[in-house]
Amino acid sequence: MRAIWNQPEGILDWLGLCYARTITAIKSWTYPVRTGAKVKDFAQVIYQLGRERYRFSKDGNGGCRFWVLTLLKDFVTACLIAPWAHTEMLQWMEFQYYEEKEKMPKPLPIFPGTFY
Repeated sequence: MRAIWNQPEGILDWLGLCYARTITAIKSWTYPVRTGAKVKDFAQVIYQLGRERYRFSKDGNGGCRFWVLTLLKDFVTACLIAPWAHTEMLQWMEFQYYEEKEKMPKPLPIFPGTFY
C-alpha cells in the first residue's frame, strides 16, 4: 500500500523488485510462512476481504500501520503465517523508530484508516 501526498486513498501495487528490504527501512521483521504458500494466496485474502481499498486516517500518522496489522491478522486467520505474528508485530508497531540507533523508540498511537 502506498500513498500520494495529500490523497487519502491508498494504492495497492504489485511489483517484482530485486531487493528484500528498501533502502529507507529502519527495522524489518521476518515471520514463518505456511509451506507451499504463494503470493497469489496472500493476494486472494487481500481481495476477498477488500483490503486493497483503504483510506488513510486524517489523524496523526495516517493509519498505514493499522493497514499492515489488519493484513497480518487476516493472514494468521487464513493460516498463511505463524499464529503469533500479529500479536508480536503489534508490540513493535506501537513505537516510532529512528535511523539513529542510539535514539530510543517512542510510543506512537496507531490511528485506524478505513476500508471502503
